Amino acid sequence: MKKCKDHKGQEFNSIVEMCDYWHISPYCYYLRTKKLKWDVRKALTTPSREKKTKTDNVCELLQRHGIIRKIKTFNKLLKDGYTIEQAIAEIKQQIADEIKERAKML
Repeated sequence: MKKCKDHKGQEFNSIVEMCDYWHISPYCYYLRTKKLKWDVRKALTTPSREKKTKTDNVCELLQRHGIIRKIKTFNKLLKDGYTIEQAIAEIKQQIADEIKERAKML
């Protein structure tokens, strides 16, 4: 994983670890920094809404299934007409296939 630093210069082993420290979801951090173009300080220190949004629920669902890194694929599958369950199953299959391909290369 790629190391990162927060606005105070504290180093973390990953964005997930940094977000855990600042009590925001990695997806929230991604939305704030990439989509909304917030700086790191504002993204980390602005409290999340207490009311859970649909995005928060999807993020938690993907985290539970261990596929949060595939959020773009998940969203594309939903746009292509997959149900949430079908999209999760498809991504898990893609990950399993990737692992098998890497194992063949060893």
